[in-house]
Amino acid sequence: MNYPCIIPCQQCGKMMAALRPSKKFCSNRCKIKSYRIKNGLPLTWVREKPNPIQRNFVPRQMGGPAMSAYEYDFQVVPTDKGLRKVVFNKKTGEITVFKIEDGKEILIK
Repeated sequence: MNYPCIIPCQQCGKMMAALRPSKKFCSNRCKIKSYRIKNGLPLTWVREKPNPIQRNFVPRQMGGPAMSAYEYDFQVVPTDKGLRKVVFNKKTGEITVFKIEDGKEILIK
């Protein structure tokens, strides 16, 4: 067989020019569709849309109400006594300090 030649796609049947002897599919879409059918996977994937209400909130690890990412600013600071997380409330100007031990935040003040 001399290449290039015109052959049908194995998935959709569309005629295509095969520039190499191993060409089977006309596009990546047909190749992926054939793989999904062969392996029993769904043909399309449904992605869950992010919840816009939860998107802007960062949950607190201490079990309190969720903090809005825009109301609070925080910084992790290494000190001689260990790591400290300093949280600044932009609305009220209140500063809260947490001690970080073993990945847990412990309220200091």
